[in-house]
Amino acid sequence: MENSSIKIFLLTSLLFFCILYPVSGQDKVIWRWSDDRWCSQSGSGIISKYDKIEHFIGGGVTYEAYLVIFKGNKLKAFAWAVNTQILWELKDSLVPWEKYGRWGGDGFSWKDAGAGIAGVFIGMLFNDLIKQIFET
Repeated sequence: MENSSIKIFLLTSLLFFCILYPVSGQDKVIWRWSDDRWCSQSGSGIISKYDKIEHFIGGGVTYEAYLVIFKGNKLKAFAWAVNTQILWELKDSLVPWEKYGRWGGDGFSWKDAGAGIAGVFIGMLFNDLIKQIFET
């Protein structure tokens, strides 16, 4: 990843944290870990009733969106999509759903992050497969 991309990502992460800190409504940041299961049925129901499937699909869609934004640069799209998955879990750890509803989360979940990152990988592979099919 280029230096400018790293700087932009770090500044975006810092801005994201600065926005979340006052939103938490706490005098101090309270980090929460999620105690979820792989087969938890806590999805929004928009895509699936299974939470991990929603994170997986979201990861693939995020990769495809960044691929369009970065005009086909796979490395940038991959890096930003993975970072977006991590930032989303960071948001879930700091913004409680009990107070903010759908915008909040129940804590940082390695399983959610893993499902999202797996979706990024599969989105990348799927994109390459589709290109190979239609370019031959």
